[in-house]
Amino acid sequence: RRRKQRLLEERPQCEPKLSSCIGGYVENRRVLISPKMETDLFEKRRKIANEILASEKEYVRKLALIDEKFYKPLLSANPVLSKEVLKKLFSGVEVVLSFNRDLVEHLEPIISNYGQDTCIGKVFLVRAEYFKIYQTYFKNHKGQASQKVLRALDQKAKASAWKTFCETVSKSQMCQPLPELLELPVQRIPQYHTLVAEYLIYTERSHPDYNDLQQALEMLKRTEYHIKEATTISMLDLEEQFTSSPKFI
Repeated sequence: RRRKQRLLEERPQCEPKLSSCIGGYVENRRVLISPKMETDLFEKRRKIANEILASEKEYVRKLALIDEKFYKPLLSANPVLSKEVLKKLFSGVEVVLSFNRDLVEHLEPIISNYGQDTCIGKVFLVRAEYFKIYQTYFKNHKGQASQKVLRALDQKAKASAWKTFCETVSKSQMCQPLPELLELPVQRIPQYHTLVAEYLIYTERSHPDYNDLQQALEMLKRTEYHIKEATTISMLDLEEQFTSSPKFI
């Protein structure tokens, strides 16, 4: 929210420069920009591009933790929750992880060799349909449903094995608690929206990436809207499926 507010505050200062000085048209005349301004814009774009890549790699690392250190060990053990409930609680994690690993694989070589004409808009644009996979995740996690399930589980299971397992993994991996990790995909789409919007601010209209970035931003707006409309999974259905006499090991 603070970042969006900063962007809104900066926009009036940036847009006149972009519309009047950066590769656009003023009174039907193309306007050239100074070398210094071109360099400044390039550095700002590169900084944001590096932030997109770094945050995406960290995001994928944490998704992998959810899948490999929490979900799969719980499935293979004698869980506090039935396998059916675990699959619902962690629904969509594996699919989202696979998608975002692919996104990193395509972003990294482009951003690692960043240049004046580097284009990243198409990387998002060609994956427009695949961003819909987040809808499945949102159905189970919208409104912090996962946290409610986990809190109910702690109360029902009297903490013991489940709580010990989650705390042990969080400490050994030096990561956030499981409820916070499960909220990361819910937060990621708005983050993409903010980062791409900021990147577009510093992109000249004449830049080969400009149109793709505009379309990618519109795609992200639509995706954010649709996934927020996803139906939240019933908490009662989950609670009814808690194992009656939970044992972890």
